[in-house]
This record gives sequence, structure tokens and C-alpha cells, in this order.
Amino acid sequence: MSAVRATVLRPVAEAARSVRRAGRQALGSVRLSVRQARADLRRTLFGEPERTPSEDRREPSGARTRTLEKRP
Repeated sequence: MSAVRATVLRPVAEAARSVRRAGRQALGSVRLSVRQARADLRRTLFGEPERTPSEDRREPSGARTRTLEKRP
């Protein structure tokens, strides 16, 4: 039985894993292509999305600093 496993079953199992791996990679590239095509179509039909300017979220410096104490 171990000879059959070594000569037949293990190579068949490895081949099946290779086929599954190749199939997953092919499906992944198809998904990526479809996603890019949909984005291109959306840009063509509706134009580029408007970008909102990012808000400056750093701590203020100088006279504009925030404090926790009461002001007189």
C-alpha cells in the first residue's frame, strides 16, 4: 500500500494542488481586470470623483495652542 501511495497518490495529490493554485491565481487576475474595467467605465461615464481637501489635523502652534486652564 505504501508503494502505491508513494508512486500514485502523492503525485496525483500534488498535481491537484497545482491545478487549484493555478485556478485561484487565474481567478484573482480576472477579478482584478474586471475591477479595473468597472473603474474605467465609471470614470468614463461620470468623470473623476471630486477630491475634498484634507483637513490639517496637527496641533496648533504659537498663540493658537489649546490649553486646559481657564483664561482670565
